[in-house]
Amino acid sequence: MRRHRFAHAILFAALFFSLGACGGGSQSGSSVSGVAATGAPIVGTVTLKDSNGLLNGPVSTDSEGRFSLAIGKLTPPYLLKVEWTTGAQTQTLFSAAMEAGNVHINPLTHLALALATGSAPATLFGATGTPPDTTRISKASLTTAVGQIRTLLTPLFNDYGITDFDPLNGPYTAAPANRLDAMLDVITVKTENGQVTISNRLTGTVIGAGSTANPAGISLDKTKAPAGAVLGEIEELTERIYALGAAMKRGNALATADLEGFFLSDPAYGASSGHTRTQDIASIVAIFGPGGSNADGPLKLLKNLRLVSDETTKYTGRSVTKVYLLNYEFVFESGKTFRGDNVTFGKETATGLWKFIGGDSSAGNGIGSNYGGALTGNYGSSGTLVGIGWGSPLPPSPYTSDDLVSGSWKIVKSGSLVQVSWLVEGDYVPCAEFNVATSGLRLRYGSGAGWSPTALLKPTFQGDKAAYQGAPVTAQWQGPQSVAVWGNAANAVMIEFQWDEGNGDKGGGFAQISPPGSNSLSAQVIISVLSAPARTTSFGLVTLITDPIPTDQLATQSVVIGNQTLSIPPSGPFIEPPLLGAGLTWNSQSVGASASSLAVNFMQEVTMTGQAVAASPNTLVRLYAESDRYNASSGVAFGGYTLTIKP
Repeated sequence: MRRHRFAHAILFAALFFSLGACGGGSQSGSSVSGVAATGAPIVGTVTLKDSNGLLNGPVSTDSEGRFSLAIGKLTPPYLLKVEWTTGAQTQTLFSAAMEAGNVHINPLTHLALALATGSAPATLFGATGTPPDTTRISKASLTTAVGQIRTLLTPLFNDYGITDFDPLNGPYTAAPANRLDAMLDVITVKTENGQVTISNRLTGTVIGAGSTANPAGISLDKTKAPAGAVLGEIEELTERIYALGAAMKRGNALATADLEGFFLSDPAYGASSGHTRTQDIASIVAIFGPGGSNADGPLKLLKNLRLVSDETTKYTGRSVTKVYLLNYEFVFESGKTFRGDNVTFGKETATGLWKFIGGDSSAGNGIGSNYGGALTGNYGSSGTLVGIGWGSPLPPSPYTSDDLVSGSWKIVKSGSLVQVSWLVEGDYVPCAEFNVATSGLRLRYGSGAGWSPTALLKPTFQGDKAAYQGAPVTAQWQGPQSVAVWGNAANAVMIEFQWDEGNGDKGGGFAQISPPGSNSLSAQVIISVLSAPARTTSFGLVTLITDPIPTDQLATQSVVIGNQTLSIPPSGPFIEPPLLGAGLTWNSQSVGASASSLAVNFMQEVTMTGQAVAASPNTLVRLYAESDRYNASSGVAFGGYTLTIKP
């Protein structure tokens, strides 16, 4: 069991990025659900056709590429088509499902369908109103096809760390933490006219090509493929984009100093483009800072980073070890999404941090704050936008530290507890408690249920600092709004918290608590750490800790991670060695209350450990979820998860 330690507190810079389910879609007995992606999530529509030609859809994918289609009395096998537009070009990919459950759509499912049937997937799907050709689609033929793809791509799998390969039905998210998806970020797999071509996405170089009728005859030259290290670089770059979004989200509090660390201190910064480092920093402040010209409302997040090309050779002698041209999307609380212009990031030799380096004249410059138009385009121009005047200043913050009461809810602070209650059958029922003395959040579904284990929102760190089980934070909150305001979803309570002990270690986040639903209550949590002790080596995203549990009730306590159920013993470690997973369920029985369960869904796969500490006649249970989204040299760390309590 590793010792987990809390970093000292840090300045609030809430990080707003999406917290959808981390899995690849629900596995309902009456639906087909999954993720459509080409590396980046596909924002488009999905249509399902059954073996008789009956359709369901099209339905829109969400921002993570997720979709779900009811099948009701439709007859398997089912063919699925995702359709989207890039520029003026309509694109499609296909997949197949033999039954309800998890099924994805990506270039590899498209290839699997072609291999399994010997036909073009579009031909199999057919025209609207006509039955598809499903005569050669079976579980056996699809399994064989996936095996052929596995054999073909094995040379790349070894470099990219892919060991569990199932593009059709396996765990899949359109995120860098998913190695299969990360591979599709850097290679392309194109199946067309009976041929498959696998290329290096960053250089356009063909890695291997051949006939779908003879996949065994295709050989790959992996020396032409992106090195395996690029997958880790994508994760690092994604973290830096999250960090940039966190800084830009500060709105009227945004200052030049918040952005300095994202720009390379290089005398040649503006040599190619003519725009200096100072001008590019000023352009972000001019748009998103005090009185800024942004007219699209509060920025929610930057997301969906895409590598365009490897530009390293153009920046010899510039104090960087690697340079990429990339772009990403701007997502606003209003729901607007824009794709930013291409920007140039370099990995600084001295610090190992990715920073804007200034653009080569052929590659584009600017900091990606030059956004506009719609998601389907690539917009903006290089350099500063000072003085363009795109809108009015951002609105004042609606947060307060005072008690708030309305006809259906109230938020009351008593001592260190901030208690959130909703009106149920004439009484205000406490459903959430946030303890500012310990950073602990716990949930309860109704007055007849017990409290969930407490989630300590201030992250832990392993290092040589004193160990804490929770630490003080300051907080402010706002009540439910009828519309989304400043990151708070409609009809949910937002609690923002921050910590700053005056020694340079600063950070914070938010907990968004939704009102009770028909059978559950949930809270979304985001953590943003901008600095931490330099000697720390790991980032504990969340610690779940119980009140003392009577020993005779431990038999009813268990934790489920993936397909493993672990009973909680009277003492000692019970998740050892650590388990990797995207979520867990904690089933518990509180004293004198009905049974309840707490589900925790993480933004990405994390490592989890757990221990029970005997305190006769009771036991205290701790569970740690630790992410690798941490840069030890800078102390920057990010993470998020959803807590859901059910009666």
